[in-house]
Amino acid sequence: MATKLNEDAVRADADAKMKSDRIETLARERQREEANASDDEDEDEDEGFRMKRKEEDAAVPAYTWTATLRRRVRELEEGADVEAREAGRLRLDEALGAADDEDAGDVSTFVNGAPTVITKMKSRINSMNAPTGPTGVLVKTAHAEDKPMQQVVEDSYYKAVMSEKLPAYKAPRRHIARLENLESAVLDKEGNQLPLWKSTSDDLDVLGPGISLWFAQLKTLGKTFVYITMLASVALSHYVYIANKSSSVEVEPEITTTLGVTAAGVYASAYGIDIRTIMAVLSCLDVCMVLMFMLITAILSRRIRSFVVRVDEALLTLADYSLQVTGLPVDATEDEVREHFEEFGPVADVVIARSYGAVLRARIHRARLFKRAEQLKSELSAIRHTLKKRGEDYNANYAFKRKWKQFYKARDKMNALKEKIEQRMLEPFNIVYAFITFEQESDKMTCLDEYAPYFNFFRSKRTRFRVHPREDGKGDAFHYLRVTQAVEASDIMWENMANVGWKQYFVRRAITTIAILGLLIGNIILVVFATDWVKSGGRLLVNCGDLFASGASDNMYCPAIWNINENSLETDLGLISNVNFRKQVESSDCNPFIESAMWSYDMTQYSPYYEAVGAYSSLSVSSANAYGYSGGVWNGGMDASTKADECAAKICYDCMCESAIRSGRVTTICKDYFYDQLLIFGFEVGRLSVVALTSMLLLWTSGKFALFERHKTVSATERTTSRFAFFTLITNALILPLLVNIEIKGFSGFPILFRGSYEDVTLDWYALVMRSLMITTFINASWFGPSRLVQMWLTQLWRYWTARWCTTQYNLNRLYQRPKFTLAERYGQCMTVIFTAIVLFAAAPVLVPVAAFYCFLAYWSDKTMILRHSRYPSLYDHKLARQFMSYAPLACLAHFAFSSWAFSQWDIPSYFLTGLDGWAEEIYDQRDSDFWTVRANMTKYEQLDFKERFYRVNGLIQLIPLMAYFIYLLIKAFFSSVGNTALYLLGCKGLGASEWKADVQFSNFSEARDNMLKDGDHETSLSGLPSYRVQDNPEYTALFPEAKQVHGAFISHDDAERATDAPAPASTPKWANRVASPRK
Repeated sequence: MATKLNEDAVRADADAKMKSDRIETLARERQREEANASDDEDEDEDEGFRMKRKEEDAAVPAYTWTATLRRRVRELEEGADVEAREAGRLRLDEALGAADDEDAGDVSTFVNGAPTVITKMKSRINSMNAPTGPTGVLVKTAHAEDKPMQQVVEDSYYKAVMSEKLPAYKAPRRHIARLENLESAVLDKEGNQLPLWKSTSDDLDVLGPGISLWFAQLKTLGKTFVYITMLASVALSHYVYIANKSSSVEVEPEITTTLGVTAAGVYASAYGIDIRTIMAVLSCLDVCMVLMFMLITAILSRRIRSFVVRVDEALLTLADYSLQVTGLPVDATEDEVREHFEEFGPVADVVIARSYGAVLRARIHRARLFKRAEQLKSELSAIRHTLKKRGEDYNANYAFKRKWKQFYKARDKMNALKEKIEQRMLEPFNIVYAFITFEQESDKMTCLDEYAPYFNFFRSKRTRFRVHPREDGKGDAFHYLRVTQAVEASDIMWENMANVGWKQYFVRRAITTIAILGLLIGNIILVVFATDWVKSGGRLLVNCGDLFASGASDNMYCPAIWNINENSLETDLGLISNVNFRKQVESSDCNPFIESAMWSYDMTQYSPYYEAVGAYSSLSVSSANAYGYSGGVWNGGMDASTKADECAAKICYDCMCESAIRSGRVTTICKDYFYDQLLIFGFEVGRLSVVALTSMLLLWTSGKFALFERHKTVSATERTTSRFAFFTLITNALILPLLVNIEIKGFSGFPILFRGSYEDVTLDWYALVMRSLMITTFINASWFGPSRLVQMWLTQLWRYWTARWCTTQYNLNRLYQRPKFTLAERYGQCMTVIFTAIVLFAAAPVLVPVAAFYCFLAYWSDKTMILRHSRYPSLYDHKLARQFMSYAPLACLAHFAFSSWAFSQWDIPSYFLTGLDGWAEEIYDQRDSDFWTVRANMTKYEQLDFKERFYRVNGLIQLIPLMAYFIYLLIKAFFSSVGNTALYLLGCKGLGASEWKADVQFSNFSEARDNMLKDGDHETSLSGLPSYRVQDNPEYTALFPEAKQVHGAFISHDDAERATDAPAPASTPKWANRVASPRK
């Protein structure tokens, strides 16, 4: 049982905070600011403004940190008696001791999603800062903190705000802004910040199950990726070894850690082992790493399910006894619905939820407009005060007149909304849902089982509602009802409660989909342009050593065509010839002539290369510069039908300059090469900037789109936000780069996508696409975690410089306002980084330590954020964590699919199967020590020739777990949907039931509900809200006071009288601040 916080406890708690230097500072600051913030003399000020100001100065909110700190400030000013404070501390210790005895048997961490008394006592965090609604109920969504839930009351203050008069000006006081800042902070019980390194999971548990699971998941996944990194280090070491041994191909350092570098290997064995055996072992090792990840995610999912079951069994809530019904006729009454469902057992309560959403949304909007009007009046008063001091005419000031226009606009909107609300209250409220609450949970389960089959044919007759003979006399007519498990009453967003037809549902989802697709299409266009820029000037990976060594390559010997070096002069005719040729092409034009880092086009057919050598030998410098052009147009060089000769000139020039730079010899003739490299770097920065900016935009819009869809529950809104964030970010960071750069035969006419330069995952693909994906993933891993922390530091710097210029208290309070700690966007970012790493680490094992780096960086960044800078978080439940785990199988499937493709690429050394007719076929005995003999078997095949791909053992090793896991998930999905109905028909409905279910409790609902209203009762009692009626939800009581009368208008006459005569709910129900006892 929770111990009620009394005045002595508050005063003792305030006394404990006297150790905090903040209070001493605030006391001095308050004394100074109050002396300088006296009201202006304004005889024309409306009396409503004066009364409101006096109320604000006199009002002290009960049991909040603001109240505590303000009491402490007064004690310091008045010189509170030390002995009285010591007596208060002793009384508080005695009260806490009693609470220890009461809660000795309560081992639950959370009750109804909220931390228990024991959890609060274990934690050093002062839970008094937890955000609550107007009646003290913990806020369960971050959006609710900014949503006004009070109706605009038309009193004298309302009339003053809506009038033409302005309030007297009072200078903003920084100590008030700092008090509100501290009120929403996560601090310890002495008013100090918790140490980051010494805070434990017991401390964080008090913040709610969602926050606790978030940090636990980050820590567990971080450790998991560290263990997987140990396995990945084997592949990383091998790839770096191969890259160092194959020094003739110069690649970026990142590419030396990828699978693609094995295509440049020139040895048939390594460490005395056949290279194909090594690759087969690495493919098996990759499968083991994925299996380890699958095992950890399964353990985490099991823990979450176990947590849900323990919480469900530890308490009684309204949802334990309730079902949600759709499909009722428009004229259905509560008595009629009660009579129907009493076929399954005694019904304690029936609530028909009606379409109150339009009225509530209008009132919330009107409350926001009224708040805006208050702010405008304060700003107008500040402008008037400033201009008066300067001796200027404020009525002629442009800013003053502009603020008045904004005020008139807000006032007109408020009046229009008022008329709209009054008109809407005269219209009927249609039925949306019915909530059926049974006396016994077992009766609810019986009813749910009978309604489980989707088709009426398989249901029992007593599930039919309003059975009556058809007019044609052929059988009976009845209404088809859909019955599901009810959500918690506190999870319902009544402002979205409305009858949504399939057209409205489709339109809203379609608008959301089109808007997201529009953003992604715009992003695709930007990515395509950026990718084209990179490809146009990108590096060409080729074995330069073979091109400059006589006899090493059968296709080209560069000195035979352009005999240039770093010491050549700009007047050298060979260099001028090279310039004329290479100026005609860009890097993207040359990819067709390079295969597996080797020049593949036969240039010897043009020997003795007259157009490049002999024709220039007798020309002057000026004539040589103009040679090869006809009317300013290039005549084609050695072969006008292909650009191979021009690309050969570019390759030879780039290889010459690259060799010179590695040798430390830098000359002016390589200035074009330096310019190209600088351009490449600029293009890459530009492409990454495009991806980063679009990611920020997509993340911001995900929350807006989720709210636009108007889900009826808080948890559905949060899950949709997380899902939108994940899908848009993963599309931007992973899917688009793959689709833009790949070239698929048969899709050449497809707009924008599938028109890249790469048919397969060749070394060139690794050099551009994989390198880009690796950099993007590393940036996301480095930025997603600490981004909010960096933004907070910048905000603090901005506040330091701009606070002195704030003219109103509202603006100053906003400047000191702490940011919200939201989980939905964080889960979207987390899924993006981990999904990308899991999918790609077969080709780039370095992404495994990147994922571990992200987990630990996000853990400590978020821990710093929540304990130092953010508001006390909302009370999240476990559903976001469960959704996160549900995407893990998709990541594993995508990994197996991609890795089977990457490992079966023709350049990767591999054993071959003689056929695919059976699994026991012999493996070719290829033990040739000569590399080129082995390489001869690795001939290039058609892009979509899957049979040739899976002749290769490396790809087959990945294909087997892909098929096995896919079949397992398919069977699992079948039995969780269609299979349930099939098992029901076979009389085996319990066969497919999950073992993760809470035991059915046999407590009577009415008794548990009555017990929760009895102070000090030790009997089993209900937790949370006692009813699904909107007037019983304290968050909406003030916003919709007519709910009781509206409800009575749609039931029978006798019930209407009973509803009207019943006492109205208290403004602060007894259950609002109560935590129920666990089940016994």
